[in-house]
Amino acid sequence: MLNAQDKKTKRAKADFNSYAYAEAIESYEELVKEGYTSEEIHKNLGDAYYQKGNYNASAYWYEQLFAEPQINVDTEYLYKYAQTLKSSGNYELSHVWMQKFAEQKKGDIRAIKFQENKDYLDKIKENSQRYDIKNIPVNSASADFAPSFFGEQLIFSTARDTGRILKSVHKWNNKPFTNLYTTKVTENGEFSVAERLSKKLNKKTHESSTAFTKDGSTVYFTRNNSKNGNFLRDKEGLSRLKIYRATLNDGEWEDIMEL
Repeated sequence: MLNAQDKKTKRAKADFNSYAYAEAIESYEELVKEGYTSEEIHKNLGDAYYQKGNYNASAYWYEQLFAEPQINVDTEYLYKYAQTLKSSGNYELSHVWMQKFAEQKKGDIRAIKFQENKDYLDKIKENSQRYDIKNIPVNSASADFAPSFFGEQLIFSTARDTGRILKSVHKWNNKPFTNLYTTKVTENGEFSVAERLSKKLNKKTHESSTAFTKDGSTVYFTRNNSKNGNFLRDKEGLSRLKIYRATLNDGEWEDIMEL
């Protein structure tokens, strides 16, 4: 019979293996609070936060992993730890761990590129003054990305979840699925209130990365592999991204088809 710890560990591992990272994190951190730690817990917590894009938390759990005595960790974790440190702004320590990775994986293209460009931070600093990055009024607290222009409209993908009674939440990160939004841009550079681009283009899947033809009659975009708005999954249980096409007829996006 499984005890409480075994049940929680089994549930956390099942969530992790099914890419439900938010739920896996909750279960693993409950175990840690109860005093249970292991190489697997540290690895999976680091990986789960890594996949969610929380690199500060990921770096913390990788640090705990490497602090374990007499541990023999796959070299890929050297690279992941270095990347989380860099993303967290700890460039010097990231360089140290990237050097360890490069010494153990000399033939890896990532190691080769690192050895060839060790002064990359200096180059970035030299060019950093060329750009000034600011939010625009239509930005939200959620992820807003993948912009493209369609005439006077700015089209982008966002994880904001507005105007829905039933919420579609991705278990990967407990955030809403991304949809395509639009805002009109005036000659003065002002933006209208952002709204959903099209009900036909936006389903309960992820939609993103639009590209419009020059005449504006066709759009290409990415969406989870799906049928009638429902996910289709492969043998690994994943719904992969595919490229779709839609055509504009009398102001409506129609004839949506997978390429």
